[in-house]
Amino acid sequence: DIRSSCIWIESESFKDCIGLKKITLPDTLKAIESETFMNCNNLTNIIIPPSVVSIGDKAFALCTNLSKISIPSSVTKFGKNIFQRISSLQILGDITKIPDGLFKGCDELKKINLPSTVTEIGNNAFMQCSLVSISIPLVTKIGKNAFNQCSVLSSMITSSKINYIGEGAFNNCGSLKHFYIPSLTTDIFDDTFSDCSLIQQMNIP
Repeated sequence: DIRSSCIWIESESFKDCIGLKKITLPDTLKAIESETFMNCNNLTNIIIPPSVVSIGDKAFALCTNLSKISIPSSVTKFGKNIFQRISSLQILGDITKIPDGLFKGCDELKKINLPSTVTEIGNNAFMQCSLVSISIPLVTKIGKNAFNQCSVLSSMITSSKINYIGEGAFNNCGSLKHFYIPSLTTDIFDDTFSDCSLIQQMNIP
C-alpha cells in the first residue's frame, strides 16, 4: 500500500510491475501521473479515491487484466491512451461524463459497463473501438464522433431522454442495425449515421 500522506504518484512509479495484483490508494492522493501503472498486467481492479483530480497519459495502458475501475467525479483531467490494450472494463463510481477521447483508438476494447451516473458521452469518447454492444440508458448527450468507426457495434440500449447527438456520432458504424431517436432530440446532423449500411430500423418520432 501507498503511505497515507501521499499526494501524487510520479510517472512510471509502478510501470512493468507484472506481479502487482492489488493496491490501495490513499484518500490524500491528488494525481496519478503518466504511465504510473502501465503494463501491470496482473492488476485486476482499482479504486481511485475522490481526492484525485487528474489521471495522466497511459496511466493504466497495457493492464490487460484490469476489469474494474472506480472513477470519482472529482477527476476532471484525463490524459491520452489511459486504457490502451484493455478489452473489457467495468467503470464504477459517480463519474457523470465519459470525457472527450477517453477510449479513442482502444481498438481492443470489446465490452464496457458504465455506471448509472453517466449522462454524457464526450466527443470521440469511443472512436475506433471494437465494442459489440453498449448500454447508455440515462445518457442525454452523445458528442461529436463519439462512436465513429466502431465498425462492429451492432446493438445499443439508449435513453429516451437523449436531446443531442453530435456530428458523426455513429459514422462508419457498419454493423449497427437499429437505433431509437427519442422525441427530445432536436437536431440530427448530415453525417450522424453516415455509412451505417446495415441499419434496418430507425425510429424517429
